[in-house]
Amino acid sequence: KVFDSKIQSVLLYSSEIWGLHRLDSIERVHLMACKRYLGVPIRTPNKMVYGELGRFPLFVASYVRCVKYWFRLLQMEHTRLPNQAYRMLISLDENGKNCWVTGIREVLCKTGFYFVWLQQGVGDVKSFLCVFKRRLLDMFTQEWTADIRDKERYVTYRCFKKLFEAERYLSDIDIFCFRVALAQLRLGVLPINNNMYRYSDCPTNRNCVFCPDVVENEDHFLLVCPLYTDLRNRFLEQKGAQSLQDMLQWKDTKRCLLLSKFTFHAMNRRKLYI
Repeated sequence: KVFDSKIQSVLLYSSEIWGLHRLDSIERVHLMACKRYLGVPIRTPNKMVYGELGRFPLFVASYVRCVKYWFRLLQMEHTRLPNQAYRMLISLDENGKNCWVTGIREVLCKTGFYFVWLQQGVGDVKSFLCVFKRRLLDMFTQEWTADIRDKERYVTYRCFKKLFEAERYLSDIDIFCFRVALAQLRLGVLPINNNMYRYSDCPTNRNCVFCPDVVENEDHFLLVCPLYTDLRNRFLEQKGAQSLQDMLQWKDTKRCLLLSKFTFHAMNRRKLYI
């Protein structure tokens, strides 16, 4: 809420003019805030962060601002300088020059609203902007779903993350350290050997320190490693957990809190023993 009300308005200042270009420098600020809220490292895949928070990139808001400003130009009197400048840009676009008008036309075409460009307007601008924004959100959601489904990095995440929406635990668990522990577990960035040495050339680096020749992944950490047996009995016993996938699909606040507590205390113990 603070980001949307304070920071986003600064980042998108005058985006009616430049907002048709996706600026990585702008989106990095957004992602930094999202990752800081989740308490995950900066290397965490962006698609996971978007999905966990149910947030969309800032280009959606900037596209909507640009199209809204385009409608304002269309409604201006021909004697107004902005309208005259717009008609000059149309001439440049028709002559094959790339300009702001070219971007508006391409965005409307890409989102399936080329007829709006041909008509140079719509009847109800407010309703159209709502539909246009919804179309942008749907297109990003489809892109997100395809990436989560197809890319190997998300093989575990897609087992329990089915919908693009904010997870309930982010609002239900109000203790920061527990919420961060659960977020790191879900996003595959918990500081255990399989995650820290994911791209290591030496496979043995991913092995558990306390269990020789066994990879220290999330399944081993949660369900197998004997170092955390007492914590497992205290927080996870008889909670109906059959696998990592089962636990990470829990929606019940109490269960999620117990899982976050186990993760937090187990990681603290791991630090003490290493």
